[in-house]
Amino acid sequence: MTINDAAKTVENRTDFINFVRLLQKDYEDNGDNWENGDLQSYLYGILSAADTAEVVYANTGRRLPNPPTWQFFAEMLVTATFYE
Repeated sequence: MTINDAAKTVENRTDFINFVRLLQKDYEDNGDNWENGDLQSYLYGILSAADTAEVVYANTGRRLPNPPTWQFFAEMLVTATFYE
């Protein structure tokens, strides 16, 4: 299961914690392949993903969850690995 697939299965706090563990493992194994592999770039990726989330969701035929869900936060963390 990819981290993208795992993010889509997050429904609650426990799922989110398990997802972050998987994301951490992915970074340990594949961090060199992350476009935003250092903390500053990753945090900027989170900021960019959150700032443009409404447009990204609309472009994929989804509505931005309000209030945000655990799955939304997981998706932001995955998106930040590559989004600038």
